[in-house]
Amino acid sequence: MNAKNPGSTKKFKKVENKLKAYSATALALMAISPAANATIVYTDVNPDVTYSTSGSSHLLDLNNDNIDDFELRLNLWVYGSFSTAQVKITPLVFNAVDGYISNYWNLAALGQTNDTIDATKGWMGGGQVILAQHSSFGSNTNIGPWFGAKDKYLGLQILVSGNTYYGWARLDVDSNAKKFTLKDYAYEDVPLKSILAGDTGLVTYNEPTISDEELIVYSFANEVFVNIDKSFGRVRIRILNVEGREVYTGDLKDSNSKISLDISPAGVYFVQIDLNGTLHTKKVFIAGK
Repeated sequence: MNAKNPGSTKKFKKVENKLKAYSATALALMAISPAANATIVYTDVNPDVTYSTSGSSHLLDLNNDNIDDFELRLNLWVYGSFSTAQVKITPLVFNAVDGYISNYWNLAALGQTNDTIDATKGWMGGGQVILAQHSSFGSNTNIGPWFGAKDKYLGLQILVSGNTYYGWARLDVDSNAKKFTLKDYAYEDVPLKSILAGDTGLVTYNEPTISDEELIVYSFANEVFVNIDKSFGRVRIRILNVEGREVYTGDLKDSNSKISLDISPAGVYFVQIDLNGTLHTKKVFIAGK
């Protein structure tokens, strides 16, 4: 059995520390704004806004360009013994909502977390699209899939300067369609690029499965080093450039891995590591080809 050489271990640690210092120094020299790093533009409606008065509405400007893209509206009608409560959305100009037709009604699709929003959706524009409509006249009639919805998503499509963009809005709708709440929304600012419902472009942690000491990511020249001091199942790695485009994807082969990015241009890159469903993101600098 071979004994460990303490001197070689110290030498390795010294080289590793120099490599990490190089990566950190290179990043410090790069002045990149948060807006430049992400392609998803997220807006948190804080506090959440709830509408419960007949005729109340919210004009939604998905891409925050001071041009309204959609109108969310609550209607409550009472005529003697007849009453109707309705939550609807109307796409403005040439925009559209993910929906479908049922019994001649245009209905908004009830989106779930991580649904892919892209060109394949059932886009509806040019008129009102109903989320939920409850009518009472002797018997009750419900139209639409959004009754009692909580944290569900509207798929949205906007047209800006001839380019198509996809996004989402997260809402709650009352079980009787008598009120709705808007919580947040986002869109992908690369034309025709899909977006997942609920994706904010921010790193979300399901639980702290690993510490910074157990997960080390750094770069040197054109190579990215990933060291994980813990046992996991499948570990998936993606590397993205500052425009959000993927330049590498693959599974981690062992606890100490080296990834070569020889053909990639110089700049900042984001290393996303999926550990048992928890996403960790680290930022590195690549010297370039």
